Amino acid sequence: GADGAADTTPYRYAVPAVIADGHRTTIVHVQNADVVCNEADVTLVGASGTTTVCAHLSLPPGESRDVDLAACAPANPVDDVGPARSAATVAGTGPLAIAVDIAGIAAGWPVLASYAAPNPAAPPAIGAGVGTTLLAALPIGRPADGQFGTDVVVQNAAADRAAHVTVRFLDRAGDPSAAGDASAEVPAGAAAVFAVPRAGAGGLASARIDSVADSDDPAAPPAAPLAAVVVHGRATAGSFASASPQDWSAADIVPAIQDPRAGTVADAIRTTRLALADVVRAKGATKDTVGRVSVIALQNRIEKPGFTDIVVYFYDGNGLLDYICQKLNERQVEYIDLSSWGYINPGFRGSTLVSAWFWEHDIFDDQGFFVANLVDLGAAYGQSGPNASDGQTWTSAVPFAKDFPLGDTTVPLCASFPDLRPAP
Repeated sequence: GADGAADTTPYRYAVPAVIADGHRTTIVHVQNADVVCNEADVTLVGASGTTTVCAHLSLPPGESRDVDLAACAPANPVDDVGPARSAATVAGTGPLAIAVDIAGIAAGWPVLASYAAPNPAAPPAIGAGVGTTLLAALPIGRPADGQFGTDVVVQNAAADRAAHVTVRFLDRAGDPSAAGDASAEVPAGAAAVFAVPRAGAGGLASARIDSVADSDDPAAPPAAPLAAVVVHGRATAGSFASASPQDWSAADIVPAIQDPRAGTVADAIRTTRLALADVVRAKGATKDTVGRVSVIALQNRIEKPGFTDIVVYFYDGNGLLDYICQKLNERQVEYIDLSSWGYINPGFRGSTLVSAWFWEHDIFDDQGFFVANLVDLGAAYGQSGPNASDGQTWTSAVPFAKDFPLGDTTVPLCASFPDLRPAP
C-alpha cells in the first residue's frame, strides 16, 4: 500500500460483538499487515449509530496494538452506547489484521470468546469476507436443562446507509423452523442481537441472514453489506444481555457469500474444500484432562434445489485414517459427534479435510438453457467436555482456494456416489 500519510482510502473492518459491562471487556488487537507505516482509528458504535473514537493508532509495518474498549464505553450508558449493545469499526490507511477477545469474569467463572474481523473487500469466490447474504452453521445443540443460549450478532458494515436485516432460522433439513423470521433496521456501523429461539435437541441447525436493498432500481444504493458473529454460551437467564452473565462462551465470525441468483458462471463454484485443524476424541476424563470431544457441522450453503456429495477425510499422525461420505440437500446441515461415532476410537487427535465430490444444483436461463452448476460448502468444528460442562469452542473451517489440490487423497467408494475411478 501507499504511505499512510498520503493514503486517503481507508480499509474498513467490522467488529460486530462488543461487551464492556464491568465484568467483561472487549479487547481489539490491531496489526499493520502492510510493509509501510499505516494509521488506524478504532470507533465504538451504539445501536442507533452514535460513534465514539476510542483510539488513533500509528503502526509501523507488522506491529500491533491492543485497544480495550471498556476504556471508552461509558459506565452509565448515554443514548445506547453500553454493555452488549455496541459494535465497533476499525478504519485504516492500509491493510490490517484484526482479532477480538471478549474476556473477563462472569458469575464467578472466566469468560473468553474470540473472533477475527472479516476482510473489508467484497466476498471472493471462496466465500469469505463481508457480503450481503450470510449463512452460518450454528452450534445450537443444548442439554435438556435449557441453560445454554446462542446469539447471532449482526453488524451493518456500511458507513453511509442503514441495513434491512432478516434472520431466518432453519432446521437440519434446511427448512424454515417454526420459530419464524426475525428482522431489524440496523443503522450504519451499528449491530443488532438476534437470540436463537430455544428448541428441542437438533431442532435448529443453521441460520440465513439477509440484507435487503431499499429499492429494486439499479440506480439505487445496493443492499448494505453485513458482518456477523455467533456467540454461544451458558447464561443464568436470557443470553447475550448484560443482565445474564455467561460463565463461558465462544464466538466466531460468520462466513459471507453472495446470493447464488446474483452470481455468474465464473463464481458458480465457490467453497469446495475446507480444513478442520484440530479434531479430537479423548479417552475420557482424568485428573489432568476433562476428556474433550469434537463435534463437526457440515452445511450445504446453496439455496437452489439439488444435492452435494461430500467426503470427510480423517487424518492422524500416520496419515489418512478413514473417510466417510455424506449427501446434503440444499440448505441442509449435518452434525458428526465423535463421542457417539464408532469409526474414530477414543484417544484420537488429528485433523479433517472436507471435500465436495459431486454436485447437482443446476440453474437455467428463461429459455431453459443451462447456465451453471452451483456448489458452496460450509463447515465448523467445536470441542467440549462431558455434557459441555467445562466450556466449549466453536470455529469455522478454513476454506481452500478453488484450484488448491488436495494431494494424494483416496478416491472414495460410496454407495450413493457415482464411481469416478479411472478405468483399468
